[in-house]
Amino acid sequence: MIFSEKFIRRNARYSTFYDHVPAPMFRREFSAVKPISSCSVTITGVGFYDLYFNGKHITKGYLAPYISAPSELVYYDTYDLTESVKDGTNCIGVIVGTALQNDVGRYNWRFDCAKFRGPVRFASAIEIVYTDGSQEVIECDESWRCTDSPIIFDSLYIGEHYDARREIPGWNLPGFDDSAWDAAEPAETPLGEAALCSADPIRIRRDLYPVSIMREERGYIYDFGENCAGITTLCIRNTYPGQTVKMTFGEIVRNGVFDDDNISIMDRKHIPSEDLHFTDVYICRGAEEECWTPTFTYHGFQYVLVEGITEDQAVPSLLTYHVMHSDVKPLTKLSCSDDTVCRLQDMVLRTDLANLYYFPTDCPHREKNGWTGDAALSAEQMIMNFGLDATLHEWMKNIRKSQHEDGSLSGYVPTPGWYLNYGGSPGPGWDKIITEIPYMLYQYRGDTEILRENANMIGKYLNFIAEARNGDGLIDFGFGDWVQAGIIEAGSPVDCPSVVSNTASAIEISETASKIYAILGMPERRIFADAIAKSLREAFASHLIDHETCTVAGCCQTSQAMGLRLGFFVGEDEKKAVAHLVDYVHAHDDHLSVGVLGGKLIFRVLSDYGYADLAYKMIVRHDPPSYGHYVEIGATTLWEGFIDENQSLPYSRSHHFWGDISSWFFTYPGGIRLSHSAPEKPVLALKPCFIEALDHIRCEELTPYGVVLSTWERKGDQVIFTASVPNQVETVLYAPNGYRFHDEKDQLRLYQENVQIVFEKV
Repeated sequence: MIFSEKFIRRNARYSTFYDHVPAPMFRREFSAVKPISSCSVTITGVGFYDLYFNGKHITKGYLAPYISAPSELVYYDTYDLTESVKDGTNCIGVIVGTALQNDVGRYNWRFDCAKFRGPVRFASAIEIVYTDGSQEVIECDESWRCTDSPIIFDSLYIGEHYDARREIPGWNLPGFDDSAWDAAEPAETPLGEAALCSADPIRIRRDLYPVSIMREERGYIYDFGENCAGITTLCIRNTYPGQTVKMTFGEIVRNGVFDDDNISIMDRKHIPSEDLHFTDVYICRGAEEECWTPTFTYHGFQYVLVEGITEDQAVPSLLTYHVMHSDVKPLTKLSCSDDTVCRLQDMVLRTDLANLYYFPTDCPHREKNGWTGDAALSAEQMIMNFGLDATLHEWMKNIRKSQHEDGSLSGYVPTPGWYLNYGGSPGPGWDKIITEIPYMLYQYRGDTEILRENANMIGKYLNFIAEARNGDGLIDFGFGDWVQAGIIEAGSPVDCPSVVSNTASAIEISETASKIYAILGMPERRIFADAIAKSLREAFASHLIDHETCTVAGCCQTSQAMGLRLGFFVGEDEKKAVAHLVDYVHAHDDHLSVGVLGGKLIFRVLSDYGYADLAYKMIVRHDPPSYGHYVEIGATTLWEGFIDENQSLPYSRSHHFWGDISSWFFTYPGGIRLSHSAPEKPVLALKPCFIEALDHIRCEELTPYGVVLSTWERKGDQVIFTASVPNQVETVLYAPNGYRFHDEKDQLRLYQENVQIVFEKV
């Protein structure tokens, strides 16, 4: 396998808002001069590539090879062509798309900086091994021919424009006459390290069809019934040359009118055309039927506003919604007597998948950024729900590459260094990504390699934190408890002081780092991590806790949950602190009053102290702010924030960072708690919470060792608990709060295949 550094381009032009440059396409013919033993091609694009061999589309998936900063990592894919090589002439065809390379729609996030600016380019190496042992390598040079493709504009962020009148039949087949095409130009080699992409490819996983079509003044609104992410295939009949179909994608229809303002953060007065706003455009060639699917973009949406079609063309078959995401394996199943729980679990999974495009994004429309805080908050539930191992290993490589010299981190990856140049660090609440993903992969998979790969990055970050403490020894910079429930405007003041949430997060990072270093056998680094944690704890206890009242600064749900989670209260003080937390919940009529950092803790802390029923009530209740309220109003995904009592609407309707309720369902009502005392020693604690409002629940979780099943059902005053666990997993069953074993011998039984245990109320 050769990671070729010989890049070529069509020319030096690249797109701006005002000058759209078509995606170039390239071709190269070659012949195998002798009988071959093997043939392969290794290819990269800066940005995306779409690959054909002898006319056949062979690209691994959409948006290949990866979404990265080319100044840091340049990703390659390799394809085995052995079975496809023909005697005589063969043809490689490539179309190259923008990706992050000068994506004009991403100027809001500083991707217009120098390291992302420039013409698209690609490199490849065709390696032929002949049966006599000799080899031939064909790399990119001026012998490749190129021209403009029918893709006249493409943007990962905005959309794609396609002019079918420019199609060139047979362009990627052997024998095509390319004499009118231009010779390719040599192009600059990116500075980033070459790497073979091991992340799960992005593929279409299912199709949706319109559930309704509505007429509005501008055109026709197609409603697909679910808010997901992907692309559409347009199939339009009886067209005329030049007919232009415009498709705009969004999440909301208000009073029969398509509305995408909730996901618009682009300053439209600086954009020359509304065609540059989450929009695909297809220009017809004129035919009885034309079908088109975009190549280099995707959208997050439930609704599509279609303009430029006639009433006769506005039929259900006009659009098919291809739901796509990283091709990861689902690992969990949940059923329950409360349909709200089942629907919430579905909403979490749908939101996760809509935001899995090589890495967890914050939303699939407005930003498509790999925000680290969002992924840190969702790491456990995503790892529990999906086989994300390869995908997360690859993204962590990008996070390591993006770390600044002083050890600080950017708020999203890939990144143009936005936080380095525009406002400093996002803070420990976001930086927890560096320990949260590695440690969760260890706990759920026994993966020590992910710990080892990130040990140095974690150490550099601890040095940064050590220097970043203020005069009181606390951490007081970066984002706080983002989008508190009932507060719609992002960045508005919240109840929990940022010094509390940031210092608490820094403590968690340091203490998790200590555990990681202990697992890896790195005692000196562990000692340093322990020292940082100890210093932060002492400062937190001195400045942020009122020891007389047993409250944490801010006196709110998030602050108190953080203090309890970190174990700052013991004995009678702990009881008082728990009582305060419960009072803070009751003060809001048993509603949430936390941001995303508190949202990760509040239900777990309440459940740990015997208030699982209260946590459950807060989740499933159908009045706002609550998760259940979104079920009540028909949402199909998790939203960026919670609707307040005035029914105001938050920004995005597809944000996964509230999704830890999925882990809570499996960990508390389901009681499944898998961990590792060593990589080869999985330990399963079964600690179900028998929620009074539930009659039954069934949780299945696929682990590296087999399926773990936990299910229970009420029978009068008794609860029948059934468990199945893999043979090699050490398992301990605990009696839930308020219950005891009907037969004390059951506590000592092995739980391997549908073992039933009877519990009765104390």
